[in-house]
Amino acid sequence: MKFITYLLCVGAALAFVQCQDMQEKMKAIKEACQAETNASDDDIKAYTQNLPLTTTEGKCYHACFMKKIEVLNESGKLDAVKTKAFVSTLSQGNELATFVDIIDNCAPIEVDADHCEAAAQYTDRITTMAKDKGVKLPNL
Repeated sequence: MKFITYLLCVGAALAFVQCQDMQEKMKAIKEACQAETNASDDDIKAYTQNLPLTTTEGKCYHACFMKKIEVLNESGKLDAVKTKAFVSTLSQGNELATFVDIIDNCAPIEVDADHCEAAAQYTDRITTMAKDKGVKLPNL
C-alpha cells in the first residue's frame, strides 16, 4: 500500500509540474482517437460528460483514449497501477482514496475480448461504483 501511495504522490507531483503540457497531450490524444475511430462529435460529448457510450465508434474512441493514456493495456485489460497514477492527477484527498478503491474493484472483472466493448464495460462499472459511493467522475 505504501508503494501505491508513493506512486500516486509521484504522479500528482508530475501532474502539477506538467499541467499545461498534459492538457496539450490530452487534446492531441482526443484528436488522434477521433480520427482513428470516426467518432462523431456526439460520441465525444457523451464520453467527456461520462454518459453511456452507445455507438461502436464512441466505445472505440474510449478504448483508443484509454490505450493512449496507458490505462488499458494491449490485452484490453485495465492496468490498475497506471490507472491509479492517472487518476491521482485528477483527484485528491478522500475522493482519490475512493477512486483507488473503485479501481481495485474494477481492474479484475471479466470483460469482453473486444477492446471497444471492454473499455465500455470498465467505464460502466467505474461510473456505477462512483455514483454508489457519491463521488463525481472528472470530465475528460
